[in-house]
Amino acid sequence: MEGSKKMMKRPIKEVYGSDASDGFNKGKAETVERYRALLRLSNEHRLSEIEWHQAASKANSIASQIE
Repeated sequence: MEGSKKMMKRPIKEVYGSDASDGFNKGKAETVERYRALLRLSNEHRLSEIEWHQAASKANSIASQIE
């Protein structure tokens, strides 16, 4: 409980910066970082789907050769 009270008592200046432009720039940097992380996750997912598709395709090819 004590920790949450300390967070509430932090000065706004510490959280948002000394003026509006600092707050805007900090928010913009955090947003860019968040979307870059989402883009990395999306790219990793796309690459894993491509690998899975290639493996399934190869397995189907081998199965058709056996028949």
